[in-house]
Amino acid sequence: MRTQTNSAQLASLINSYQSLISNRTGLYFSERKFHTLAKILEGFADKHQIFDFETLIGILEFEDTESKIWSELITDLTINETFFFRHFNGLEAKLLPSVIEKSSKEKTLNIWSAGCSTGEEPYSIAMVLNKWIPDIDKWKISILATDIDRNVISFAKKGQYREWSMRQIPAFYKNSFLTKKNDIYKVSNSVKRLVTFEYLNLKENSYPSAMTNTVNLDLIFCRNVTIYFEAHDTINIANNFYEALKVGGKLVVGHSEPSSLIYGQFHSEILDDVVVYTREVDPKPISKPLKQMISPPRERRKKSLTLQPDQKIKKKDHLSSKERRSGPNLYELRNKAIALIEKNELRKAEKILDKIILVNINDAGLYYMSALVKAKLGRYKDADNYCQKALEIDDSFLEVLFLRSVIAREERRIEAAKRLLHKLIYFDADYLPAYLELLQVAKIEDSYSEEKRLVKKIGSIAANLNPDLKYEVLEGMTVSQIVQIVNLMYQEK
Repeated sequence: MRTQTNSAQLASLINSYQSLISNRTGLYFSERKFHTLAKILEGFADKHQIFDFETLIGILEFEDTESKIWSELITDLTINETFFFRHFNGLEAKLLPSVIEKSSKEKTLNIWSAGCSTGEEPYSIAMVLNKWIPDIDKWKISILATDIDRNVISFAKKGQYREWSMRQIPAFYKNSFLTKKNDIYKVSNSVKRLVTFEYLNLKENSYPSAMTNTVNLDLIFCRNVTIYFEAHDTINIANNFYEALKVGGKLVVGHSEPSSLIYGQFHSEILDDVVVYTREVDPKPISKPLKQMISPPRERRKKSLTLQPDQKIKKKDHLSSKERRSGPNLYELRNKAIALIEKNELRKAEKILDKIILVNINDAGLYYMSALVKAKLGRYKDADNYCQKALEIDDSFLEVLFLRSVIAREERRIEAAKRLLHKLIYFDADYLPAYLELLQVAKIEDSYSEEKRLVKKIGSIAANLNPDLKYEVLEGMTVSQIVQIVNLMYQEK
């Protein structure tokens, strides 16, 4: 029978579990998910006939992460829902063919699927390689597939799947590389021989290393994995991936993961339904060090702001008369677009926003939403145009100025990015996202003295802000998380 625990004790225990799980695996449960974590732990404890949470945490603290009990817990904590050719349009048609062509002279290709789950992703990659490389037997190809969950690795090694995993696979690949028997699809040997499945914990420092075959890589896939991690862990992982890639190598992440702060050392591009980061062949351009002081005159701090730093995309509480006359569904369409953005269904959101803007031509918020969507889709010129339209309506729209600066940096228009950031700081001298972007610029310019000064500036500003203040333009990062990340990134400097 389970030992009774009062609510205060339970909250403290769940917090301890969260810390232990995050430290060992990188998996992070925010406070709003503590109820879900408690349910998982309760079921896990019952399954193992452990009758109080204190005993369970003692066992987990004693056991190694590679132990059987940790492996079972990780299975319960993670979502292993995937399927063949999931978000693969850009990969099949553009990325993989270009990587093959680049490697055709040496006929060597090293790929890593990090967080491979039940194996559909690495097998999909192997199928595309079989299609696009006619003399594949003459190539030296390695597809390393790793996961922290030993149970899914064991499943993946078998190469046997049911119909549900086939729901988006093109007919060519299904007919060419899979055989069906008794409702089970078996992966062909020509595909399986290219893939090696291994255990690897991204939280640990076992990579990049020749021992784990995670060096000199042409391509790394890590999609929808780090969304479960805290930002500082993701930074460590991104830095390790950067070192694991050869010069010109590419990192593929999901649409919900990009961050200019975390992946700033890479050059980014959008390929249909994925985001690709490249370890650049040439060094980043170096321009003159920043000379202008960042802090504006003290009196500018007194200016009233149109938007607060932690403000999300606005949802109107009422309809304007123009909206009511133009049709009964504009309000619903606006909220539907916001919901689609949150679910990362960007093209659907874009179509809706384009329709609404035709009626609401003086709504800066709508232009900002549309610009954000277009930027995420990699259409920077269109996004910048929409940003300018928003600023014509509201020239102190902080998020718009910030987005324009990010677009300019991504396009390597460094001086333009700096001008926008200085204008942003004119309106709000304590706006941390602007200083973080300037830190990225200083890094591109290889200006160590400027980086050092900006790190101190961020610390001094943060000391006077609410540590729990969130910035939606930085994917909901809080002030305290920003300080932690900056200190981590520059602790060796």
